[in-house]
Amino acid sequence: MKEPPPTAGFLPCSRGWDFFGNSCYFFSDVAASWENSQIFCRALGAELLQVDDAAEKLHVQAQLRGPSWIRELDPKSSLEKCGAVGPDGLRAEFPCGTPLSWVCEEPL
Repeated sequence: MKEPPPTAGFLPCSRGWDFFGNSCYFFSDVAASWENSQIFCRALGAELLQVDDAAEKLHVQAQLRGPSWIRELDPKSSLEKCGAVGPDGLRAEFPCGTPLSWVCEEPL
């Protein structure tokens, strides 16, 4: 009998992370400021989510239980800025110090 390839049954993401497309996602259960959310993600080798396309947006939207911090780029300066997304998938406005849950993304 032929053995399955070594990757059979291999989950590409750590426990507690969600796999979609070519990335792993972490949806926090606690709230923190945008800056502390970014520090948390980076400590795990990830970044706050930057939504790249409609499919990713729909996937993330289905997982959200409330407004969550994400990473946005200022189109004028290309610098990171705090951003939030609501469970409806629309951008939400909050001061950067507001405690919200967050979404980390680790591309594979």
